[in-house]
Formats: sequence, structure tokens, C-alpha cells
Amino acid sequence: MIDICIITPGILEARTQRGGGIEEQHYRVGLELSKYLHTVIISSFYKHFQGQSLVNDNFMVEEVYFPSCKDYPPKSMVERYIIPFSMVLYSLLASIKIISLAKRGLKIVIVTDILTGLLPAVLAKLLGVKVIFSEGNSWPWVNPYVVPMNLSVNQKIMYSTKILIGSLLAKVSNFIRVQSASIKRGMVKNGIDHNKIVVIGPGIDTNMFKPTNKNDFSCMKFRIGFVGRLTDEKGSRLLFAVCKKAEKVIPEVSFMIMGGGPHEKLFKSLRNIEHIGWVPRITLPGFLSQVQAVLFFQKDLGIAELEAMASGKAVIACNTKGVSQIIKNMENGLLCEPKAASYVGAIKILCQNHNLVRKLSYNARETALRNFSWDSVGMQWVKLIFREMNYRWDILHVEV
Repeated sequence: MIDICIITPGILEARTQRGGGIEEQHYRVGLELSKYLHTVIISSFYKHFQGQSLVNDNFMVEEVYFPSCKDYPPKSMVERYIIPFSMVLYSLLASIKIISLAKRGLKIVIVTDILTGLLPAVLAKLLGVKVIFSEGNSWPWVNPYVVPMNLSVNQKIMYSTKILIGSLLAKVSNFIRVQSASIKRGMVKNGIDHNKIVVIGPGIDTNMFKPTNKNDFSCMKFRIGFVGRLTDEKGSRLLFAVCKKAEKVIPEVSFMIMGGGPHEKLFKSLRNIEHIGWVPRITLPGFLSQVQAVLFFQKDLGIAELEAMASGKAVIACNTKGVSQIIKNMENGLLCEPKAASYVGAIKILCQNHNLVRKLSYNARETALRNFSWDSVGMQWVKLIFREMNYRWDILHVEV
């Protein structure tokens, strides 16, 4: 008997260590749900096809015969545009799995991607299975650029396509879980019923990401981190402007960049940069232990920034509505205007005030523990699922 089925986007495998917040997040959601319900996660495969793989007595990974992408993020423009179209095949294979699982008592399907979720969602509804649409991506519901940018023709086409498919998926779904209030506002603006949407933030492994005693507050060693792809949507051009200005204004500060992308060449001319490149998640805590704070340039905090907070790192971010709901200026981080001078000024404040760094670091960790630990987020997911299955949580909770 199967209660819950989670369908990953298919770009990466479910138990990936190669990036991909959606895959990692929903694999962990599956683990949390499997404490109470029989759960299966449908995934593509990487290198070797394994078919069914038992994680625990209540949780199984079922691979469909569709390969995960070789490089993540995709390195070439060809890959970036071919992958969305190839997802149609993955969506079809996942839908076939839904048919077999429905015969085994499947009650709820959780789809996690706009492009690959619509077909399985429609089929599930036809089979009498409830659908939850779990949206962790800000785009296309929220424009991620803190510095306004003109979209290319291709970007405009992709934006319109995703809005159309996403709106259809939302209508098909019984319920919608979103990662932030900003995404909810964006959906409502596009005509999606706000009563169907619930905000459940991302979960963070607060045991894996935790403070260490390696911080050295010597000003000669003050180091600022950045975690993410070097692309426009991640704010890499503003990051470059910050590093370039800091080279002259605060030469004692260095920057550790953990990530790669099309804008890597921009940073090769700067002497205050240590470019680590893409960092496997399992080694990320070690690199975070070497920085005093982390820069962020989008309108909603991402998983990497929350993991940095769990590691006791202050986040220096842009003062947007989505970010300011989590980051409180001079309490658990610093809020800036989307200008290089504003970010450099914030870094300078930290460099000159180590007691403030310690205060922000402690409060950042407390924020992550209180709002984003899997103990908290996992329970929100379980209660949502129980409600949709018409189970009484209070009785089951006592019995467990």
C-alpha cells in the first residue's frame, strides 16, 4: 500500500549531492512523511539505473528510465534549452508510475515542478488521487532581480509559458504549498485562489549546518562568502561590483565564492577573490566555517543562505519585502540597498565591530533553529498531508 507519491523534477536524481535544492528538499520531505505514512519518490537516475531502492520500511525511491543531466547547472546554452523539452518524456514516464501506484491505494501525489508536474497531476485527478503542487521556485511568480533587468525574447517566452502551465497546474491541484509569502503573492496576482495556498518554508539540517570554533576575527583575515550560481538571477553582476569596490575601500577583506556559472570570467581580474567553484553540499559546512558573513542578492532568501544562518553566519542581503520577513537589520543580519556602496558599507561595519558579528551570528543560528529546522518544517508537512487525507492528527500523534 502506498499513501504518498512525490515526483521530483527529473533534472537531478532524488538523492543527489550535485546541487538542486528541489530534489534535496523533497527527498527530505519524503523522509519526514515516511515516519507516519508509506511514501515513494519518483526520480530520474544518475549513471546507473537502480529501479526500486528501499530507504526505510516506509520510504522507497522509484527511478524511471530517464537519465539525470550530466552537468548541474548546465554548462552550455544548448543544454539549458534542450532540458525543458526533454522533461516531457520524464513527465510521461512518471505518469505511467502513477497509474501503477494508484492500483496500490495511492492517496496523494506531490508534484514539485511546473514543466514536469502538469501531466502527472491531471492523470492523478482522473484516477481520483489528490494533488498537492509544491512550489519552491520564485521564478516565474517573483521577478528575482533586485537590480532591474530587461528580459530577452527567450526569457519572456519561457516566463509566459511557465505562468500558463503553472496556473493550469494550480487549478488542477487540491492544494498548493509554496516556499515563501512572496511566491504566494505572485500566484494570487496571477489569478490563483489564495485559499488553496499555504506557506511552508524550506527545511534545513541544523545538525549538519552548525557553528564551529574556527572563526578568526583578525581583520587581516576577515572573509565574506557567496554561495550560488554566477548568473544574473543570482545577482552575480552586483556581486562583482561589490568585490571590485571593496578591493579599494576595504582591501583587508577577501571574498570566497562557492559556485560557478557563465559570469566566472568577470572575477578573474580581482585579487581579493578566492573562487572555490561548485561545492558539493556535504563539504559546504567546512567552507562556510571559513567566512564571517554571506552575501545575498535576490528578493527571497534561498536554502544556501538559510544553511549559512544555521551555521551561525550573518547574511548581508537586499532590503526587500521577502527578505526582511526573515532578516532583521542589525539583529540577525544586515539589510542593504541594491548598490555596491551599500553592501561594502555593511561589510565595513562588520569588519570593524566583531561584537556585532558575534551577536548577528548567534541570532542567525537561533532564527534558523526556530523557523527552518526539519523538526519544525517536517511537522508542518505532516499536518498538511494529514489534513488533506482527512486524518485526525491529534489522535495519530498520541498513538505514535
